[in-house]
Amino acid sequence: MIRIVLVRHARPESAAAADYLGPPLSEEGRKTHAKITEELKQQGIVPTNILSSPLKRAMETAEIMSDVFDDIPVMSVELLDGDHSIEEILDSLDRFQEGETVFLVGHVPNMTELANRLSPENVTDGVKKSGCVIFDFPEKAALGQGTYVGYIHP
Repeated sequence: MIRIVLVRHARPESAAAADYLGPPLSEEGRKTHAKITEELKQQGIVPTNILSSPLKRAMETAEIMSDVFDDIPVMSVELLDGDHSIEEILDSLDRFQEGETVFLVGHVPNMTELANRLSPENVTDGVKKSGCVIFDFPEKAALGQGTYVGYIHP
């Protein structure tokens, strides 16, 4: 089994605080996401890989997760920046093997579209900031083949 956890970045500061990589996380966003990450940990959902959009709010969200999970490295992945197709993102998951749990930290609409296309039915109207949608796959991640495990709401 391969587990995929789709994570929408935490709440950022206003756009006025942005640089070319976007705004950083707000203090409220940091606190909320730390609680969500602790909940994942308590449920035994521990990443073997954390992949993140290179945009600041996503990377900072992924770094919170890395800290909670004893410094699992975060890999910046351009495919999660919101400008790539669901198929491109899914193709990149072929390298992961049975027993791995992959956290993908990104943006809407991609996280919502991916959540609704990984399982046979729609599972959400929208992934909220800091929301985590969890899927299991028997062998490899494929559209429509995932088993919806749950959605951890902020």
